[in-house]
Amino acid sequence: MDEQKAEEFWQWFVKNESIIKQCITEPDNDSREFVIENLNNHILSFGPLKWDLGLNDTNEWFFVISPNCDEQLLSITSELIEMAPTFLDWEFHDSVPSKDWNRQFSLYDHEMEILHVDASNWQYVAFASGDLVELIIEAPNLNYQQEETVAVAGNLFLMNEIGERLLIERIAKYSLVAELDDEDQEYKYPIEDLKEHIR
Repeated sequence: MDEQKAEEFWQWFVKNESIIKQCITEPDNDSREFVIENLNNHILSFGPLKWDLGLNDTNEWFFVISPNCDEQLLSITSELIEMAPTFLDWEFHDSVPSKDWNRQFSLYDHEMEILHVDASNWQYVAFASGDLVELIIEAPNLNYQQEETVAVAGNLFLMNEIGERLLIERIAKYSLVAELDDEDQEYKYPIEDLKEHIR
């Protein structure tokens, strides 16, 4: 990673922090385009990263620079966040953090219609694969004819449930099924055990 470029980015962030906060609390703020364009230019100069910022559920400022589920890019986002200014009242994350949530989420399906998903009753089995884990998640309330929608739902669920870093570092592969095979039924766990299990 180019440290000078990273220093220049954080200097820009500190200088424009008040404007950035205004753009979060005032969506119609005139500076919104300026902030988004500069964040894109700075962050994308390090690679195909994603970013998100705002106020979290406890009303604290957060800023996420995500490696886009790419293990190679995680080292870049980690280095970037290590250089973040510690004197600001922000939570900085080098990957999408897990959520404290009710396991209900929404996404667009293949017809670009909003699909509401309740994952609170899902179950799973986990298999060791070296130092990694293979997951099969029993999610009976999805339409399995739409493979792309199921794939998006699976990724979104795991990002929210265990966070992006655990997804990258601990999950070898995962799949969602309408029903677990008979031989797997006795080894299944409720989905709320997943994060602790993976750790």
